[in-house]
Amino acid sequence: MDLYKIIATVIAILSISFNFFQYTRKMPRFKFQMGYGYEINEGGEGFYLAAKVFISNIGGAPAIYNGLEGRGSKGGLFFPSTNKDSGQTIEPNDSLIVAIPQGHLLTHGTSVLWVVDGVFAKHKISKKTLRKLLSELKGEKERLEALGVKVNPPSIFERRNKSSKKGAQNARASS
Repeated sequence: MDLYKIIATVIAILSISFNFFQYTRKMPRFKFQMGYGYEINEGGEGFYLAAKVFISNIGGAPAIYNGLEGRGSKGGLFFPSTNKDSGQTIEPNDSLIVAIPQGHLLTHGTSVLWVVDGVFAKHKISKKTLRKLLSELKGEKERLEALGVKVNPPSIFERRNKSSKKGAQNARASS
């Protein structure tokens, strides 16, 4: 091979590798932080204990949040309910905070938790972070229950019964 072909080959390899580097750099990438906190109930009365997942897009392209997926201690998959709808766009250098009721994580004995993006790729939250959160969440749950505080959001049946009781009380009071 003469010098011209060698130089042309090196330039082609460098340009392809640079394009590949740029492409992978612009892809959405997630960074996760977890903690726990309190969320206000739907009716605005009271609160419940929730795990909070802070999802940051540190990549160069927008990403779409498509939900969470977990694996329980018995190996079964479950999809914890959250306070955010799927399909929300997370722009580069932006973040999203998702709250999960504590019962959804502690009841199933969550061993793995993934964030699913818009192309259904799963991004795993580290086991160390998850284990630490679950132990803190369990301790806070026990502490609040010892104080007599309700830590779970009201179920749909409790909300219906509560509204019908108020309606019945109002009807009795007006008559």
